[in-house]
Amino acid sequence: MGFFFMLAFIAVAAIYLLIAGFSIRWLLKHDKPKTVIWLAIAFWVLLPTWDTIISLSYHRYVCATAPDLGLTVYHTIPLDPKLFDPKTGRPNIYTRYMELDPTIIGRDVTTKIIDKTIGTWLFKTKQVRYQVIDRQHRQILAEFVDYYAAGNAWWSPAIAPLVTGGTTYQCVQDKYGKGRGSLTIESAFSKKDNVGEEK
Repeated sequence: MGFFFMLAFIAVAAIYLLIAGFSIRWLLKHDKPKTVIWLAIAFWVLLPTWDTIISLSYHRYVCATAPDLGLTVYHTIPLDPKLFDPKTGRPNIYTRYMELDPTIIGRDVTTKIIDKTIGTWLFKTKQVRYQVIDRQHRQILAEFVDYYAAGNAWWSPAIAPLVTGGTTYQCVQDKYGKGRGSLTIESAFSKKDNVGEEK
């Protein structure tokens, strides 16, 4: 099934390029004004990509203006300094199954992911909040906020059988990488000898 979809997609893309090339060549052959030729080129280039250009431009605007972007630490739970790895500085707060260990932390701490869509149609992006919550004291310890945008064009559903997922753009991907979850969790803990009490 996927093989035939791929052949169909290649065939459609080839026909599209042939038509575009033929139309540009026809304009050149008949000495049309350069303005018309450039408009034709812009039309064939933007036809399959115009919505992606608009949506990604809006996403970049959100990335540049969002006040809550990235990691924010509101409170920290002080732990024994011995619980922190001397080389990496990371707290050893997990069970063997990589879950938060309440016997080490001494509190009921959990994580929560909240996502919502902001905007409509082309001017929209998805906000994702990764929170570390102290349920015992009913407070958010730390959270990581990022905004996501899909880089798929309007014709992407037509080739959905050929791909798994798609291209996704994030505001702070380069700065934090894929370890944002563990980074947010571990930022909610501090060494007792740093402050002596909660921040």
